[in-house]
Amino acid sequence: MTKSRFILWIELARFYVRNENPDLPEVIVRDNAVLDTNDLAKDRGVAIGMPVKQAKAILKEGVFLPWESERYASKQVAWMDECIAFSDVIEPADQHALWIDLSQHPEPFEVAETLIRLLSRQTGCVVLSGIAQAKWIARLVARCGTGPSPLTDPKGFLSELPVHHLVPVALEHRQRLHFLGYAKIGRVAAIPFDVLQEQFGEAAYQIARAADGTLSDEVEASYPPKSCLAKFTFEGAADTEEVLQNGLAKLAQELGDRLDRQSQQGNAMTVMLEFEEKPPLTLQRTFSKPYQDARSVYICLNLLLGDALETPITVVHAALTELRKTGAVQESFLDAASSRLPRKLESSLRRIRAVFGDRSVQRGQEIQLPRRVRVLREWKHATGWR
Repeated sequence: MTKSRFILWIELARFYVRNENPDLPEVIVRDNAVLDTNDLAKDRGVAIGMPVKQAKAILKEGVFLPWESERYASKQVAWMDECIAFSDVIEPADQHALWIDLSQHPEPFEVAETLIRLLSRQTGCVVLSGIAQAKWIARLVARCGTGPSPLTDPKGFLSELPVHHLVPVALEHRQRLHFLGYAKIGRVAAIPFDVLQEQFGEAAYQIARAADGTLSDEVEASYPPKSCLAKFTFEGAADTEEVLQNGLAKLAQELGDRLDRQSQQGNAMTVMLEFEEKPPLTLQRTFSKPYQDARSVYICLNLLLGDALETPITVVHAALTELRKTGAVQESFLDAASSRLPRKLESSLRRIRAVFGDRSVQRGQEIQLPRRVRVLREWKHATGWR
């Protein structure tokens, strides 16, 4: 049975507000639209996303300040670094917002509550949050004000929302659905699939799954930048070589899949080991040849751990740092480049099936031929007839 995904969207309200003139409405502007406001501007009707011209028409007096990425860079790093201790899979959406995958925690909701309280205390910002099994739904949960509780009925939640909130669907298709009279997502979900396919072709699959709340999307582990983090927790402790190697292989596979997806490689690795009866141990090494797939990461893990394998381990944390794009001619451990294509295809196949279902794409060996065709094939083979 597949474990449910637990994706948390976090958004810090008033993150960009400078309060240089606390007695005046303040508006932060990016790309000719309102990025953020203080409470005075919000109370007068200025909303995030509003065109600047409209905001200026509402505010007879106020301060309009341009967004500057560099001004908020250190502030962004400070709050996002707080999230690293809670998960290895973090994807920033903006300087003030990110997704974090908490699926590996046994009690993800309690972890989410702890993180939200920590960020509220550390940043002084109001923390908007949403929890769902898909990124796009988690963000909608936060912005539609349903609170931080896990979403148990995605289809019911989406049903009363305007169709323009169906963000995985192309804008032109959303506009057309609205033009055809399907103003709410629930009405889209009720459209017979053959009718939907007749109107939208191949896009019908995505529209139907999105309207049902079953269209998922993965959190990409892209923070910290140029790094890849993961951990493996053993049940009890790894007190035999077989158990330990099985855990390291799974950890290497997770890291290798991420490197494949992002076409990255690196030479630096840091591993922290947790033990049952002694303090954690941190090991670091820069390898002469790069790792860039699961096999080479597995080799590097074993080389780095060395004698530490003699002590029962409870948790292995691995950090691949100083990553860079994979070079076309750079060799790696055991010439792994020659076997990278099948692994990339397998990784892509898993992601497609996660979104569109197990039967959406099939290998040739998985296709069941009709019995008549199979009998005829065997008869030809037995008689030699061509």
